[in-house]
Amino acid sequence: MSGILALFIGVLAVYGPKFYKENKYTYFGELNERGTEDTRTGVEIAMARDFEPVDWVIGRGINGKYWCPNIDLNDTSGYRVMIETDYLNIILKGGVIYLGLILIMAIPAAFKAFFFSNNLLSKAAGIWIVLWILSLYPLNVFNTDLNHMLLWVCVGIGFSKDLRNMSDETIKESFSG
Repeated sequence: MSGILALFIGVLAVYGPKFYKENKYTYFGELNERGTEDTRTGVEIAMARDFEPVDWVIGRGINGKYWCPNIDLNDTSGYRVMIETDYLNIILKGGVIYLGLILIMAIPAAFKAFFFSNNLLSKAAGIWIVLWILSLYPLNVFNTDLNHMLLWVCVGIGFSKDLRNMSDETIKESFSG
């Protein structure tokens, strides 16, 4: 297995730079250009300009919008219904109150799961919650998907004293049938 890995790294080291130079102005050029372009600052500033103090507190609801013209190519209204910086997206929909309620539940659950548990499942749940919270800035993680559901399962694990007090062996036996 390590021989295959060494062969792959060797081929990549020899032919990778040549492949990059040949495709620099096609695919890789687009990647380099998009990778260094700041696409967030403009929409964050537009949202801050459009928001009133009450919007920051309670948000603008599920279909909340903010004025941000000339960002989306096919948009004719100038309004956007989401922002890619996820903590701001949560504020757009439900305000600082909504973000605060999520954090009030998630942070103690992560703390309990990581520091007051006897098993790796609980510790992993605590780590997952912390990673989810840290991902609120660079990623768009607040969707109704498996990641979102897993967050709330981890919060449940963090608050469940019975699960946190189980041993690793008991959890293994529970999952093995």
